[in-house]
Amino acid sequence: MFKDRNKIRTLIVDDDPETAVCIERLLRKRFRAVVDKAGDVSQAWARLDSGRYDVIILDYQLPDGNGLDILRQIPPRQGHVIIVTGHGDEAVASEAFRLCACGYVVKDDALSESLFEAVACALGL
Repeated sequence: MFKDRNKIRTLIVDDDPETAVCIERLLRKRFRAVVDKAGDVSQAWARLDSGRYDVIILDYQLPDGNGLDILRQIPPRQGHVIIVTGHGDEAVASEAFRLCACGYVVKDDALSESLFEAVACALGL
């Protein structure tokens, strides 16, 4: 879908390694993305300080905070942010969009398709 020079830089922040690998596979296959991963808020900041990402996938519930904590502090030019959660609700979704998240995806059986659609929409594809 994309030429090598146009690979999408992506950061996945999720404390569940299985979910992170599933998301990574989806992004690599569907978008030929270059993927970095972080398992908590502190690792996420280390990655974010080291470079810019086109897309940032943030789990809501993390061991040392939550995705909204990160979203509140990410500069808009850092990348398109999509919150992914199995523990959110309408209030979390509303706050995510108020903080300029590009998407909100629930971890359920439709995760792969929902995330694909959210990333494609965020990137204007």
